[in-house]
Amino acid sequence: MFGTVLNYISLRLLGIHFDDQRIQNAYSFIQREGGAMYAPSWAKFWLCVLGVMPWEGINSLFPELWLLPEWLPVHPSRYWCHCRMVYVPMSYVYAEKIVGETSSLIKELQNELYVDNYENIDFTKHRNTISSLDLYAPQTTLLKILNFFTNAYENLYNRQLRNKASEFLINYIEAEDEQTNYIDIGPVNKFINMLSIWHSKGRQSKQFELHLNRVNDYLWLSEDGMKVQGYNGSQLWDTAFSIQAILETGLAHLDHGWPIADCTAEGLKTTLLLHEQIFNCPRTITSDRLEYAVDFILSTQNKDGGWASYELQRSGSWIEYLNPAEVFKGIMVDYSYVECTSACVQSLCKFRLQIHCSNYRRKEIDVSVRRGIEFIKNSQRIDGSWYGSWAVCFTYGTWFAIEALVTAGESTKSKIINEAVKFLLSKQNLDGGWGESYLSCVYKSYIHHEQSQVVNTAWAVLSLMSAKADSIAIQKGIRFIINKQCSNGDWNQQGISGVFNGNCMISYTNYRNIFPIWALGRLIKNNSTK
Repeated sequence: MFGTVLNYISLRLLGIHFDDQRIQNAYSFIQREGGAMYAPSWAKFWLCVLGVMPWEGINSLFPELWLLPEWLPVHPSRYWCHCRMVYVPMSYVYAEKIVGETSSLIKELQNELYVDNYENIDFTKHRNTISSLDLYAPQTTLLKILNFFTNAYENLYNRQLRNKASEFLINYIEAEDEQTNYIDIGPVNKFINMLSIWHSKGRQSKQFELHLNRVNDYLWLSEDGMKVQGYNGSQLWDTAFSIQAILETGLAHLDHGWPIADCTAEGLKTTLLLHEQIFNCPRTITSDRLEYAVDFILSTQNKDGGWASYELQRSGSWIEYLNPAEVFKGIMVDYSYVECTSACVQSLCKFRLQIHCSNYRRKEIDVSVRRGIEFIKNSQRIDGSWYGSWAVCFTYGTWFAIEALVTAGESTKSKIINEAVKFLLSKQNLDGGWGESYLSCVYKSYIHHEQSQVVNTAWAVLSLMSAKADSIAIQKGIRFIINKQCSNGDWNQQGISGVFNGNCMISYTNYRNIFPIWALGRLIKNNSTK
């Protein structure tokens, strides 16, 4: 319902007529599922903004929560940055009850999106209504109780206090806009920030113009058409991986502004590899800048020894009881992840090997690496795998874990490596490849894709080569990758390979080339040293 309702509305706004067969198919689905009131809360938010649902149809976002002391355990400053930066503008829009003009098309949508007559629907009874197709993180009893009180508060809130909350929120929005050059942390909050600025500053304002100028940063024209990316690109990430893949053969985006632990780590490691292997490589990234990267990495290690994505973990997992999103899990806290931890461990290991940097914070780095490795070991599942939180899924997480363990000096004959190898070998398909479905991320259990995937295969083969595992299995995997290469050197886009929060998938278009090249390069490199 989430995607269908919003895409239905988008197509209608773009001028597609109600009689179009594609619209009719979506209309039948929405009607069959009970109408747009069965869409999740993030969709209902936009329905309210558009004017096809009254603001009484969603639970209170309680804007005054941002005015409470930050030491409170439930203060939103403790949320994961992606979560809090979405709820900042959502809270502002809710506080101001922003609604578009009621045009003839909006009136048509009011009738099309619901089973019953729009004027007869009591939307207050559907605040918690959601289709079972979308329900991934049900509201907890605690959240329902809090919603009861905050909804009641909406009947008697103090206008002066509400205005103060709106002022705080719009200042917060403007601060992020300025710090990120109007790109913001991601597209979800970027366009709500943009709406907030339109309301607060006006259509002709300089700030709104700056927002408009950065919309194209999120547009991506792929084989299947134009789409909005889940980020303004992954330039540093893809570049770092591409360089590492090429270096195996023997052969960042500044405007965004949000520092990321694993991107910093991969950037650091890649820079050091270039300095090491390309003798005439310009040293434009100086030693002091490398040390700044190390400082940042060390500063973001969590108490459990792992690394999260952006920041130190600000709260315990208990705060997930307040997760109102319904369609995403684990969005309230920036947890430690195996992939982020592996990237940071590998970069620190590489850094401490540099002659000109060998004494820089050496003791702290050694302790940090040990703690990171312990986190990775403790995160191994009983079947020998690691769950991947940022791509699909166990082949990805296991690759990262093995790379860090081997880099830090773990014996390839150790039990932990052997168990990981057994897991990977047990998932190899008859055609030599590995294929993992995105459903592995959703259900946190390995689910085979109906076809082997070059990206999953490359991750598995890279893992097995690092672990010095079964050469026959490696050869079969390499043969699969070679046989899947197109005549122009490309590999076709197969199943989706990226994910976040367990239930939202991301297209990393470059992965289909980066990781096969990396796997082939490592094979060549390994054979040349024998």
